[in-house]
Amino acid sequence: VDVMLELNKHRSRKQSILLQETTDDELLQIATTTTDESHVIHELLLHIWLYLMTLGGNLSVVVSVSE
Repeated sequence: VDVMLELNKHRSRKQSILLQETTDDELLQIATTTTDESHVIHELLLHIWLYLMTLGGNLSVVVSVSE
């Protein structure tokens, strides 16, 4: 399951965060292009990932958030 979150803080700037599921023995790896609001973004990605896991299957979702 790959979850991509695009945070549009400004019209001319985009920030992307990728949440990847690894093997069962590994932790979730989060790659981010910014450290701003990292805690809030981490929580949001975690909730999205957990929701997708309840659906099952191989899913790829893009979520856009505008401030």
